Amino acid sequence: DRGLVMWWLTAAAIAGSRGVVGDLPPPPDMEAAYAPRRVALVVGIDAYDDPELGSLRFAEEDFAGAALLFEAAQLLAGELMRPVDALEHYNDVLRLNPENEACLAAVRACVDDPDLRGRAAEVLEPLYESFGRIDELVELLLELCKHSDDPRELLVRRRRIAKLQEQDQGNTGAAFSTMSVALKGALSEPELPELLGELQRLAAELGRLEDLVALYREVAPDVFDGDLQRRLHLDIADLSRAVLHDDATARDYYQLVLDSTPDDRRALSALEGLCRDAADHEALYGIMVQKAELAGDDLEARAAALREAGDLCADELERGEDAIMHWEQTLELIPNDAEVAKRLQGAYAAANRWHDLAE
Repeated sequence: DRGLVMWWLTAAAIAGSRGVVGDLPPPPDMEAAYAPRRVALVVGIDAYDDPELGSLRFAEEDFAGAALLFEAAQLLAGELMRPVDALEHYNDVLRLNPENEACLAAVRACVDDPDLRGRAAEVLEPLYESFGRIDELVELLLELCKHSDDPRELLVRRRRIAKLQEQDQGNTGAAFSTMSVALKGALSEPELPELLGELQRLAAELGRLEDLVALYREVAPDVFDGDLQRRLHLDIADLSRAVLHDDATARDYYQLVLDSTPDDRRALSALEGLCRDAADHEALYGIMVQKAELAGDDLEARAAALREAGDLCADELERGEDAIMHWEQTLELIPNDAEVAKRLQGAYAAANRWHDLAE
């Protein structure tokens, strides 16, 4: 270390007037032979950070070999209690030797310090990614998520984690779980439609559509965008009906759609099919009345809905007067409907409405 001691003597001559050496003596338990090296490290640290002492800057071929620089960083992190400076010196070491495991571990330990966490992550993330250390990168990103309450930051980070889990780790299940958490925290974010699409794709690949429905049912009440909430309700209903064979849930969610959007033809048509399958005549009657109201200028569609409403009242619900009313409405629209006219005549006779029958 003779050359290093000579370096220190030169540095001390320049820095002595600033009190650097006098203020930083070697601790008493250090071996005397090691003291010059230790103090030289201290002076070197300050010289490295001082642009006025450019001639004393570390150079890879002499003082600033990665090992020596790491030793300086350890000194800063430990007895000198300068963790911020230590982290920057760790970063310098990693620029010289990106695969220095001891240094990587030291920077990773800095993530546990709230004051150092952000900078430590900035150092580690590109290194982990460049050298394909995906497991460590995912672990780091998950740790960062635990300590953040910024919705935007969490959304971006969780989507990145899910992508790494699916594409690099081959763990689609973990990606689905991560995206599920991301969805719950992003219900008011503009990326919500994209998240829904990604989750549906992952759930389909995994065969976890039941879990997807459960997730959608959990978050749907907290979605304030009316169109997106409608989409969720329809997806829940469609999946419940076609995949889970849960007609009761499907009916509930189609009805939720109609409660908020009475003219939603997709929901109305699907609910009609479910009511027919279940032979729920009362509910089917209500749908026919609603379809008649929604038919607008389509006279044939309105007449068909009114005709069926009348048939349901007469044949299934035992409501003769309502049947008569709907058949009369049908004939107002389609006067030459012989079948409806015949049924109406029979209903008049059964109700002793002879005057109406005569007309």
